[in-house]
Amino acid sequence: MLLYNSESRTGDTARVEDDGSVTTLVSPLPESVGRWTHIGSDGRHLVFYDQFSGRGAAVVMDEQGAVNPLPILPVAVLGDWTNVAANNGWFMLYNARTGAAATGFVNPEAIGQFEFRRRFLLPPDTRFTDVLAAGWSREGGGIGNRRFLFFDRLSGSGVTYRLDDGGQVTILTRTQGLPAPSSEGWSHAAAQNNEGSGRLYFFHNNTRRGTTAQVEPDGALRRLKDNVDSFQHCTVIADGRRLLCYNRVGGLATTVDIGEDGSLRRLRELGPIGDFTHIAT
Repeated sequence: MLLYNSESRTGDTARVEDDGSVTTLVSPLPESVGRWTHIGSDGRHLVFYDQFSGRGAAVVMDEQGAVNPLPILPVAVLGDWTNVAANNGWFMLYNARTGAAATGFVNPEAIGQFEFRRRFLLPPDTRFTDVLAAGWSREGGGIGNRRFLFFDRLSGSGVTYRLDDGGQVTILTRTQGLPAPSSEGWSHAAAQNNEGSGRLYFFHNNTRRGTTAQVEPDGALRRLKDNVDSFQHCTVIADGRRLLCYNRVGGLATTVDIGEDGSLRRLRELGPIGDFTHIAT
C-alpha cells in the first residue's frame, strides 16, 4: 500500500500481512512525490490524479514497494473526475457532479501511461458520491467479471455495473437503499476484495456505527450485519484485501477483516504510523 501526505508531498510504501501487521517497504520514497488529490490503487497499479488541474500519472509498485516511475509531475490529461477506484487492473473514474464515468488501465508496456477504454454516463436520475470495487469472479481461469458499485452515502442508494476484460460496462441492477443511522448519511464507504468477495463496510463517524454488506454476482447489494464493531474517529478507511481504519490525529490505525457473516475482525492495532492524508492499498 501507499501512504501519502498531500501537504508535504511525501509518501511511504508498506505491505499488510495476512495477520494484519504492516511491514514497511520504502520509507520515505526517495524523492518527494507530486501534489495529488486522489490516488486509486488495485494493489500494484496506481493512478495519481489532481482534481484541480485534471492531470495525473500512472505508476506500478513492485513487490519490494518501489514505485516506477515516481509520480513527481502530472504527465497526462485525465479530465474532470471526483472519484478513482480500481478492481484487478482496471480503473473506474467518476464525476459525481455530471454523472460521467470512464474505464481504463495502466499500460504495462508504456510506463506511466494511462489508457482510457470506455466513457459513459450513469442514468440521468441518479447521483452518487462514491464508486467502489465490489467484487470479481473467475471465468475460464481468469478474472472476467469485475463489479463496481456507485453509491450515495447520503441516501444509501446505489447501482452496480459489470466490467469485462475489454473495459466495456453493463449495468446490472439498482441496489436497495442502505440507510445510515443518521440523517447525515454514511461518512465512509470501503470495499474488501480479498478473493473477490465483494464485501463492503459503511461507517458513520459520529454514531460510531457501521454496517457490512456484500455485492452478489448479479449486482444485488445484500446487507450482512448492522451495528458491527465500531471504531473511534476514522479519517480514512482504506480498502483492498484488508481494511485499514486510520485516524490522522495521533496517526493510529487498525487493520480489519470482514468475515463471511459480515462480522468485523480486528486484526492488529497499529500506531502511530505517521501523518497521512491518503492511504491506497
